[in-house]
Amino acid sequence: MGYYTHFSGSISIVPPIDDAKMKPFDTDHDSYFRIEQKPGDQTVQMVNGQITVVGNNPGETIVHFGYDDSIKGYDFQDHVARLLAFVAAEGSVANGQFYADGEETDDNWRIVVENNAYGEERGEILFPSDVRSHKADAWWAAHQTMCSMDPCPTHKNPYE
Repeated sequence: MGYYTHFSGSISIVPPIDDAKMKPFDTDHDSYFRIEQKPGDQTVQMVNGQITVVGNNPGETIVHFGYDDSIKGYDFQDHVARLLAFVAAEGSVANGQFYADGEETDDNWRIVVENNAYGEERGEILFPSDVRSHKADAWWAAHQTMCSMDPCPTHKNPYE
């Protein structure tokens, strides 16, 4: 049966990479991604009766996660690494995030892409009482370095 994960998110590639070159990364070719091309545009301004280009947006290639359903994405990071190596070799830059939500309650993570490099971050669900507990632990650790008495008769932890 296997373990299923729901992925979402996208990355932006600038300058855009031609559709034909991106084809191997599309879901039609055994990949996790769906490719979208956003066309560029120019900003023009009338100066002394002449039209002058004052800005040029080359457009971008958007790489979305390509499935609506949860999948067995055991090798998802490998696909991201392969895509980013290709983007860098083409002289483009990728930025964005892919999110993953697994079957277990503590299996929430994301891949953050910044300038063709990526890292994985694990998420944690914190309820208000958990946050108070974390703050209390941090407050006490900081206080112990300042106060030599244990327990300190003059200072009360505001988070307890």
